[in-house]
Amino acid sequence: MERRAESDYSGPLAALADVVSPEPVLGPELLGLARAVADRYAGSLADVLQLAVPPRNATAERTPSPAPLPPPGPPEPGSWTRYERGPAFLDSLARGGAPRAVWNALPGPYWAQEIARAVAATLASGRARSSSSPTGGPPAGSTPP
Repeated sequence: MERRAESDYSGPLAALADVVSPEPVLGPELLGLARAVADRYAGSLADVLQLAVPPRNATAERTPSPAPLPPPGPPEPGSWTRYERGPAFLDSLARGGAPRAVWNALPGPYWAQEIARAVAATLASGRARSSSSPTGGPPAGSTPP
């Protein structure tokens, strides 16, 4: 999408009534993805964009988004020292690397902390990270707290 002084559209154009917020909503990456989805699934770009772009909340958007926080420092290896190459793995993540690894957690209560340290190391490199893991539910027949 772009802004032009003239339009090749021959129909009537309406003037903008109001600018809701200075926050960008539709960048080139999202537009390209929406076009690809519309082309792939024989939909219209307008329909895909209606689902892809969240509804506007003018009240929340009046205040500009704050600048992102600086990345945290790399974490200490902690229980990753239980693994032969554990500290090197965390160091590679913290430097922005993409180490290839298959991890089988050693027995013990540390696996959740080890995942958290790996996520923290990834954040230290300035990258974002989303992580999820399964949790055990209550035993069959018991009442959850």
